[in-house]
Amino acid sequence: MKFGKAITRICRELQGPLPGRKHQYMMAPGIRINPGNISENKKAAVLICLFKGKNDLQIVFIKRTEYDGPHSGQISFPGGMYKDTDHDLLETALRETEEETGISRDHARILGALSPLEIPVSNITVYPFVSIYDQEPAFRIDEREVSYLIMSNLRAFIDSDIRKNERWTLYGNEIDVPFFQLDENKIWGATAMILSEFIAVVLKSDIYSRSYP
Repeated sequence: MKFGKAITRICRELQGPLPGRKHQYMMAPGIRINPGNISENKKAAVLICLFKGKNDLQIVFIKRTEYDGPHSGQISFPGGMYKDTDHDLLETALRETEEETGISRDHARILGALSPLEIPVSNITVYPFVSIYDQEPAFRIDEREVSYLIMSNLRAFIDSDIRKNERWTLYGNEIDVPFFQLDENKIWGATAMILSEFIAVVLKSDIYSRSYP
């Protein structure tokens, strides 16, 4: 893969009309309620961290620690809640990513943002940003928040076979839950919805079917 042109194409697609809710909701659990007024929700931001691997772009996820909350133990993108001291939501994403994974915010090149997504179970609206690093970052996880890191070739998510669906019992209800099966890890919920939109951006960029001279 010629990384420079691939990154340019992804960046260009992020500046245009986004795939939006249609692609987010392809991976929505059956219990998800319709979004309300997002301005009334608390705000959070996450960072899709890409870096240049040997033959493909790599994407970074974290496995959250177990705690008393709705997102305990889940696979997610690095990120967290907006603070009044943050200049904006991008700073939130960069700050939280640095705190959780040790990735320096100074080394991130921001490619753009995806569509905001409401998370009804925690009354949060999350704002996703996409970043690229020229080489594998120096990781240092915060063990209070992160159990371990997961890294994957971006190409793995282009294969539709990675998308699964099961019946789970959640919040006292049996519902259909779509998820991405990445080895032994199941990526579902808001992270899967954000990832679904990002994959649509990647597919639109055509980086895996185009030959770059």
